[in-house]
Amino acid sequence: GDFLGLCRAAQDSYRQAAPYEYFPLHEVQSETPLKNALLDHVVAFENYPLSAQLREFDPDGTGPRFEGVEVFERTSYDLHIVVNPAPEFTVTFTYNAHRYSPDLMESLEAAIVRVLAAGTRNPQVRIDDIALAEPDDRHGRGPAVSRSLSTQSSVIDLFADVVAARGDATAVVQGDRQYTYSRLDRWSDAVAWRLRERGVEPGVGVGVLVDRRPELLAAILGLLKNGNFYVPVDLKDAPARIEYVLRDAEAGHVCTVPEIEYLLPATAGPVPLDEPEAAVQVQDFPRHRLEPDAVAYLMYTSGSTGAPKGCYTTHRNIQRLVVDQTFYDFGPDQVVLQTSPPAFDAFTWELWGTVLFGATLVQPDDEIDLLDGQRLRDLIEHHGVRSMWLSAPLFNQLCDQDPTI
Repeated sequence: GDFLGLCRAAQDSYRQAAPYEYFPLHEVQSETPLKNALLDHVVAFENYPLSAQLREFDPDGTGPRFEGVEVFERTSYDLHIVVNPAPEFTVTFTYNAHRYSPDLMESLEAAIVRVLAAGTRNPQVRIDDIALAEPDDRHGRGPAVSRSLSTQSSVIDLFADVVAARGDATAVVQGDRQYTYSRLDRWSDAVAWRLRERGVEPGVGVGVLVDRRPELLAAILGLLKNGNFYVPVDLKDAPARIEYVLRDAEAGHVCTVPEIEYLLPATAGPVPLDEPEAAVQVQDFPRHRLEPDAVAYLMYTSGSTGAPKGCYTTHRNIQRLVVDQTFYDFGPDQVVLQTSPPAFDAFTWELWGTVLFGATLVQPDDEIDLLDGQRLRDLIEHHGVRSMWLSAPLFNQLCDQDPTI
């Protein structure tokens, strides 16, 4: 639809809602499961502002007058937007500074100005053609931020944008091993070719049996490029569980490294993850077209209440976690420490919260680096880590060792 049609639709919706506007909001909230959490923001239109009403309280000059009127408003919402269509059109933002940053409000302000400017220049402009942000004005938030969740894109499409924009930036580092986005892209292309050579068809699951090391990223990106979804397997799992997960997921091939290949059941075919030599030419892999609702990975529950159960996660689900949100400052300047094993759900945040934004993922050399307070401190300081995810027990353990870490 176009901008004019959107405005008319919004006006029609308002007219249709008019018969219900006197129903108390608190009663509406009480009828829903969310109660007071039903609304977290509100947009109000002041056709005749209170300040103007007070100034014009005595139009004939025979009664009391109000001078020096200043109006302020308190709100119980985290975001309150007031639109005043006076001769000088104004939009006022009132927000909870503990939840929203000034940078986000400035980005929202700029987006509103762009939308209104585009609509006034050409009321018939298509909604899809109105850019919320200029290509070179992303407020340091990375290529993925300006992408809309409604676009037909996968995380591999978004990763390709990052490679094009930040190919020389560091994607992952472990000890002395450091890989740029361009190098990681080339490496994952090689993995995708190996899967195709082994007859792995798009749409099927491929196991990933790798610990915290750069090979993990090359495996996941490579199999996604081939149109597959990844099935992460925990190295600490019992052989029976590893076999069950791979069998239940129908994952006949598993990306792994030689030193842990012995953990694979006999029915699984290993896919090597060694990086091609620099002198070896790796052709760009012709990626399989993935829709946003295609499965990205299949992760299994612990099985504490019975057999482990698989849960599918789509490309759109991943985007919803890291794109257009305010709980964390995703961006190219972030340096994130990977504390989670790949079969744990927090790994989704660690992986895609970095590679979709051109940030850096730091991987520890050994798990003891995460358990020992001094070694963790050294790791954080050496690589300039800015963010990490910790489970509550590990957080408490580290605080007991050194509260200043």
